[in-house]
Amino acid sequence: MTTTAIPSQKNATVAEHSEFVTLAQQFAERELEPKAEALDKGEGDIRAEIWKACAELGLDRALLTEDQGGAGLNESTFCALLQELASGDGGTAAALLLHNAALATAANAGLVEEEAKALVEKRLVLVPPRLAYKSQLTARVQDGKTQLDGSLPFVLGAGEAQAALIIVEDDDGGTTIAVVDLESEGIELIHEPGQMGLRSAAAAKLVFDSCSSATTVQLDAAKANAVTWDVRTLVWRGTAAVARGIAHYAQGKAAAYAEERVQGGVAIAEHDAVRLMLANMTARSGTAGFDCRTEQGRVLAEKIASAEAALATAIDAVQVFGGAGYMTEAGVEKAMRDAKYCQLFPEPNLVERLELFKLER
Repeated sequence: MTTTAIPSQKNATVAEHSEFVTLAQQFAERELEPKAEALDKGEGDIRAEIWKACAELGLDRALLTEDQGGAGLNESTFCALLQELASGDGGTAAALLLHNAALATAANAGLVEEEAKALVEKRLVLVPPRLAYKSQLTARVQDGKTQLDGSLPFVLGAGEAQAALIIVEDDDGGTTIAVVDLESEGIELIHEPGQMGLRSAAAAKLVFDSCSSATTVQLDAAKANAVTWDVRTLVWRGTAAVARGIAHYAQGKAAAYAEERVQGGVAIAEHDAVRLMLANMTARSGTAGFDCRTEQGRVLAEKIASAEAALATAIDAVQVFGGAGYMTEAGVEKAMRDAKYCQLFPEPNLVERLELFKLER
């Protein structure tokens, strides 16, 4: 496969921003969508090949600055890239989100230069801060390293990662960022074969038995709050972008099929029920207003709404296909599974609605 790397965005113009997005769109159309079923099933070395191509494009270091060996994209452009990539394969876009978020978090947390450079060469997964982890994972800092015990179930993207960046919030209000080599002693990686959606971002359970981190950064309260909010915001915005890309794919497949499928002497796109579903898809894709009092609330509301709109669009796309929509050949059942997982990551939408309510109060 041929690739053209993303140029530096050090002094990028608006026009150059659109070029980066166009590059991602072309990659999704040329490489991801034709291989989406194989990526979903994990056939052969297809996921490794796609990841290599993403690295050649610079997508794996998109958020790092030029001085850090990255493309220097801003968050908005990065999310636009994710949306285009997700229209080809949502799982690949999700894996790139978590990898880039791990690198960006490491940079924001102040890893020393040598350690940061070493991270760029690895395939990473971010384990974002979640309240549930407090009861499942313990972390003790000793001699500059973090010793981890316990387990983390269903870590999206961990199945094919080489290292994990884990944000651990302890009961005393402290925050530790630990970078763990997933092949080190004291850690067991258990693949999750029953993953419903976003399968090319292969999930795994991580079990720690006195596992020492490769790198540890301890943050004071102010720094921890800033880093934690930055990473949560990035994951919310990125997941919303992935959801929108999945919805775009499902909508396109349904619209094309509705024009091709003839019933009663006319294309089913002319039938009122199908026209209404296609119109609803278009209306959802145009939803952009989120009236929230805080920036964090606006981003979280966007994530919740985008995930729900993506699932509704994918379900309608399956309905447009009728019985054929349940067959893998149609491609829309995968969109439905992928979109549903966007409602569950990084926390279920119900939990995030409660978080949104707390933010807006």
